[in-house]
Amino acid sequence: MACSTVNPVTLARLSQVNPLETDPALYRVLANLPAGLDVKKGSSQLVLSMTLEGETQVNEFTLQHLDKGGVQELAVAEEDLERLRALQAVARQAKQQNPGGSSGSLSASVGLCTVNGGPDPDDEISIDLVMDGQTALPLVRALSVSRYLEEIENKGSDPLQPCP
Repeated sequence: MACSTVNPVTLARLSQVNPLETDPALYRVLANLPAGLDVKKGSSQLVLSMTLEGETQVNEFTLQHLDKGGVQELAVAEEDLERLRALQAVARQAKQQNPGGSSGSLSASVGLCTVNGGPDPDDEISIDLVMDGQTALPLVRALSVSRYLEEIENKGSDPLQPCP
């Protein structure tokens, strides 16, 4: 959605992180949301796509909401950690056995909904990513709510709905 607003310094730093070696319990998505927006419960997930020996697998993992106050912090759900770690091990082994014959990607999606009539269109949204349990890397630079809504509509997504 927000590729044009991704921080290039963060992308460079992320290229140095090995998602096959990093404990997924350390992953965090930090959504800095203005008043009037919230994370839609049950809508956020981490997706690991792997192509091993020509066969592609897509695996989804629930991102659970951690109550941290202010910033909306999401982490891989406790019940999904062992499955994700097992898939990391499979991918590491495949990469060792056939370095050029495997590939993968890791992505996250966070569903949003409106609260109390929604946010001010001039307020800003930003998203940070933590891969090491400590350092928050700015992933999506500050983006106005109006621009965010415009981008999701251009991608064919449904407009934001009130939170249940």
